[in-house]
This record gives sequence, structure tokens and C-alpha cells, in this order.
Amino acid sequence: MLISDKLKSFDFTYAEKEIVKYFLNQKEEIARQSTREISKRLYCSPSSIIRLCQKLGFTGFEEFKEMYVEELHYLNSNFSDINPSIPFMTEDNIQTISNKMCSLYHEIIDDTHSLLDHDMLRKSLNLLKNNKNIYIISSGSQNDLALTFRDKMARIGKHVNVYQSIDEPYYEACYLNKGDACFLLISYTGETQNCIRMANKLNERNIDFITITSFGTNTLSSLSRCVLHVSTREKN
Repeated sequence: MLISDKLKSFDFTYAEKEIVKYFLNQKEEIARQSTREISKRLYCSPSSIIRLCQKLGFTGFEEFKEMYVEELHYLNSNFSDINPSIPFMTEDNIQTISNKMCSLYHEIIDDTHSLLDHDMLRKSLNLLKNNKNIYIISSGSQNDLALTFRDKMARIGKHVNVYQSIDEPYYEACYLNKGDACFLLISYTGETQNCIRMANKLNERNIDFITITSFGTNTLSSLSRCVLHVSTREKN
């Protein structure tokens, strides 16, 4: 979940709402501000700001500030005025709709590419290359992409299993050891309970896995040592 969405959706006290409003209004400007400076402006204590950041899932203000500013830079870059959630209107003609969808898909690809970290991508490649078996846990539209990936990997001699239900791969993970297999956990929100349950089991067994999820803070990415982010624009 994006930090900006958390700031708009969490249940805050009156005092916390004033701090949240300040964060939303100041945006990137908070990068140059301290808790002491903000507390003087809002007539609150520095500890109130720190507690709010911890409520949002951060260790404190410094971690919140760093990740919030990074997120704002991401949201402000490489994207047009097309709304990914509602890319076209009822009054748009078929050519306009076609042009908007084409533009949107190009932008999403560029956006996802901008999120790729070279070291993380290399680590993912090595995990897929060095493990004989690959297990994918996904659901919904992501499952179709996983099946396409499975077919392409089969052409180069790599065996991939795709699961929508967690039961079978979870039981297998209970007996696998490090090096036996690599798992791919795909969840746009990063809050899919099947993927979270599997991630906890894989960490317990010290088994390699790659997480593919949206940019921002979520439960699944916090459990993962190897994360690939995808474009995070669509809200519906």
C-alpha cells in the first residue's frame, strides 16, 4: 500500500490528523525538516510525530521521511494525465480509446522498467537459474501471466509449477530444503493471505523465493529478501 494512501485511509485521532494533513501538504518539503521543526509549527511534541510514523509501520520519522519522499518522486515521474483506473470516458470515440490504451500500456512498461533494481534483478535471475524446480503462487489475472511464463520456461528446459491453491505447494515447502526449489510469489497488493502464509513458511525453511508486487510498503515485501516491483498506479 502506498504511503500516501495510508495517510488518507487510516483511522487517526484529531491530533494525528493535523500531522497527516501537514505531511500531505508539505510533500517533498519534509525531506529538509526535522521532528523538532515540525512540532514547533504544529504545536505538538516530537514524540507524537514519531508515534504516528510507527503507527504507519515505520521505525520512526527518518525512515518514514525517506520512503515517503522516494514514493512521491516515483508518483511524479514518467506518467501522463491518463488515469490508469479509468483510462477513458463514455464520450470518447473508439479511436480515442484505442490511443489512450496504447499510450497507457507503453507508460506502464516504462514505469515498471524504471522500478527495476539491477542487483535485485540479477539475484532473481540467479535464483531461477540455479534451482531445478520453480513454483509459482498467484491468483486472478496474474495466474494467466504465470501460465505464459511456465510455457516459455518449458521451451528452455526449466520446469515450472503454477498454483492458485496454496495447499499442495505449502505441504511440499514443509519438506523442501534450501536449493531444492525457488518460489515466485505474485501479489499486486502484497496482502494476499496465501502468499503471506507461504512466505512465512519459506523463511522458516530457509527456501529461496522471489516476490513480485506493487511499489510501496506491504506485508509481503517486508517478508522478502528478493523483491521485484511493478507499476503501482491502478486503484480499482
